[in-house]
Parts: sequence; structure tokens; C-alpha cells
Amino acid sequence: ANFIFIDGDHSESAVWEDSLWALDHVDKLKRWAIIWHDYRTDGKHDGLLQAVNNFSDYSKKDVCKFKDSSTVWMTGKPE
Repeated sequence: ANFIFIDGDHSESAVWEDSLWALDHVDKLKRWAIIWHDYRTDGKHDGLLQAVNNFSDYSKKDVCKFKDSSTVWMTGKPE
């Protein structure tokens, strides 16, 4: 897979596990993207925010975001 969209359970542990799974399943020999939905500071998605931010540190990849959007992503180039 080269494009994985994560949405559903917004708990920190679920988002972390889904993110690890996604990173393990993207084809790193090609360009790839992992996308998360509901990245917002409304108090209901704190676990998701924490997991995505921690995952960014873990993977050493930046999280990108459009202004006024709750969808964020990270990309990778072929290794």
C-alpha cells in the first residue's frame, strides 16, 4: 500500500497502533502517505493529537496540515 487513511477509534492507544501498522505496511520502495482524520483541538480528540505527534517524533517525519482542516498527513520517499 502507498496510501493509508486512518480514521475511527480516536483513543491514543488505537491511533498509535494503527499508525505503527500503517508504517509497517506502506511500500517504502515507492512514495507513500499516511493520513489521519479528526486532528483537532476540540477536547474530544486529545488522544489522537498526542498519538500523531508522538508518532511524528518516533518516525522522524513531519506532520503536514492545511489551515482550517482536520486532516493531516506524512509522506515518505523511496528508501
